[in-house]
Amino acid sequence: MNFGTGEKVYEKDEGVLLDSELLPAAVKCWFTVQGRGLPLSMKIRNEEGEIQTMAPIFTDTFQKLRYGGVPLWRYQCRVFQEGIEKSFCLYFYPEEGKWRVGK
Repeated sequence: MNFGTGEKVYEKDEGVLLDSELLPAAVKCWFTVQGRGLPLSMKIRNEEGEIQTMAPIFTDTFQKLRYGGVPLWRYQCRVFQEGIEKSFCLYFYPEEGKWRVGK
């Protein structure tokens, strides 16, 4: 006998990376009255150990996900640095208040 909630708990093709493939990020974020977060800028440590600032961040898509009962907000973002557009995913864990960025 199988039991289910009717919700998709895990889908491999949704593009969520494992925690080991994510880098910690310090994100400046605006939270709206409705509780939606809008990332404005972020700082990450690069491979050389230097802190790199990325601003402004443009959010293309936003998804509220849940994996194994853990809520996760996924932002598909882009930023312009030195005239080059870079796309990346930002992940926010609301229970922990932590941000991660895809490598």
